[in-house]
Amino acid sequence: MQHIFRLNLLRIFLLLWSFNLLYLVWHFAPEAWEAARRLVRGTWGENVRQEDPFYRWAENLKEIIPSRSTYVFLDRYEEGKEMQAAYFLYPRRHVLLLPQAPASFLYFDISRYGASFILIRDPDQSAAASAKAAMRSPAFRLVKNPGPGLVFEVDRQLLHGDFYD
Repeated sequence: MQHIFRLNLLRIFLLLWSFNLLYLVWHFAPEAWEAARRLVRGTWGENVRQEDPFYRWAENLKEIIPSRSTYVFLDRYEEGKEMQAAYFLYPRRHVLLLPQAPASFLYFDISRYGASFILIRDPDQSAAASAKAAMRSPAFRLVKNPGPGLVFEVDRQLLHGDFYD
């Protein structure tokens, strides 16, 4: 009698476990096909990075910005994207500047550090009017790079003198 009880208990446990396994297969079926495809192609480690638009944008910047150049990154340090960009774009030198900084700060940092590019991660951030005016200056040329941010190439010869507010 006790042997039959144990056998029935084992059957119930295996049945519940089978239902749980079938539910998981049904629930994760769409992701499983994608994961299997990436496993076969050998791109398993790139799953998360390739889905992040910022990562793809930063990867494209490697081809735009030469490795010995310096760029000014307009962003809030709290977001942490500046550190990710610095990691992706190493060995390029970077300078962080808040988007609300006046144009004189931007000009000063470009002159001081010899920056050749300006990166704006989120163009929708509330930038100061003077920084927006600086972007309309002929010293900045917009570079086509699909993604969430903007890239400007700087012609430092068009920036003259010292900059004060």
